Amino acid sequence: MSPSVVGQDIDEVLGVDLLTLVRARGVPLTAVTEITALPSPVRARGAFLLEFADGARLKGRRLRSAERAARVERLQAVIGDGFSRILGRHGAALLLEWVEGRPLGSLPAVPAEVLHRAGGLLGALHARHAGHAAEGPGPSVQDLLDGLARDVDLLRAADLMDAALADDALVAATASRPDSATVGIIHKDYCAANLVLGVDGALVAVDNATLSVGPHDLDLGRAWARWPMSPGDRARFAAGYEAHRPLEPCLRHFAFWASCALVGSAATRLRARARGALASLARLRALLAKGAVAPGDARHPFRVM
Repeated sequence: MSPSVVGQDIDEVLGVDLLTLVRARGVPLTAVTEITALPSPVRARGAFLLEFADGARLKGRRLRSAERAARVERLQAVIGDGFSRILGRHGAALLLEWVEGRPLGSLPAVPAEVLHRAGGLLGALHARHAGHAAEGPGPSVQDLLDGLARDVDLLRAADLMDAALADDALVAATASRPDSATVGIIHKDYCAANLVLGVDGALVAVDNATLSVGPHDLDLGRAWARWPMSPGDRARFAAGYEAHRPLEPCLRHFAFWASCALVGSAATRLRARARGALASLARLRALLAKGAVAPGDARHPFRVM
């Protein structure tokens, strides 16, 4: 009997592109488990654990378009070790290795040495691929500020953001905007849930379908937003990152990067009708309530929030 996902036909669940990759292996599927982190009723993206009759366990991903899947494949080909490998692509689908181990988000406490490695993996990605131009220059600072204003309007229209918070976010972001920013390959979803400590002790980023080209410091802002840590843990992560690239450019304009990350996250969830928009806005409110701090201040929110 063919496997199903919650009673659904497997062809319907996986879609034509991912099903083509699965059938190309020539080995029957024995189980399919949907592992999509933020399922959306209006978007076709999804993630699946695929188990085969030969004992293999692989990960299947549906992306929003064939162009997006091809871009991720191209970027992943140049970023080096520490990121799960793409085994095949067809249309808008990717087939990836399944990394056996424990996501950092499932650990009661992440060891200090692993936090240092996690920061180093992101720092090395940014340092190695600064100026990567094969996929275009990415958004400018003005593009980001304009996008922030549009997202604020969207959230205000949906009654998810009050006028005071909207004004505070735009004022803080405008006041702290950088004149320019370094651009290169970025992850866009770097967090504990997407980092697996393998059975061999290696640390691997396992969900890389968000790879793109953009400002490194916005990637740091998203990592801060997606991965709350204790002050000590944040300092260990930061030390690992700074072994490859300085944090100071991000810290100097942190209100800008964090506002873009949090408002953007809330707007993305609203558009996808996914949960989490209000949590991002609550985090934004807490950040702005603390006011600006100097980059060298040990209380800086990148390290303590």
